Amino acid sequence: MSYENTEVPVSRSQEGIRKLIMSRKGGKVAFISDPPSEGFHAEVLIEGLPYQIRVMGQCRPAPESKPRMYRGRKLYEKETTDKARELKRKRDGFGG
Repeated sequence: MSYENTEVPVSRSQEGIRKLIMSRKGGKVAFISDPPSEGFHAEVLIEGLPYQIRVMGQCRPAPESKPRMYRGRKLYEKETTDKARELKRKRDGFGG
C-alpha cells in the first residue's frame, strides 16, 4: 500500500472521509487502492439527485527529511523516521 508509512492510521483517515460524506447525505463509499494511486468513490445527493464522485491522488515517496516551516520560512529539517527509511530501502532493493 502507498500509505503504509503515514503518521495517521489509515482507518482513522478513511473514517473521517466516511463521516464527512454521510453528514452530507451521501452513501455507498468505497476506498480504492491502486498503487501508486489512492482514493475513494462515493454517491451523494445534490438537490435530491444522486451523483457519483471519485477522488484519486498519486502518492509520492517519503522524503529523507521534512522541512519545518513557520510563516514561510524554513526553521529546520527533521529526518524521517528510521522505520520509514528502512522500508524505503527494502522497497528499492537495498535492504535485508
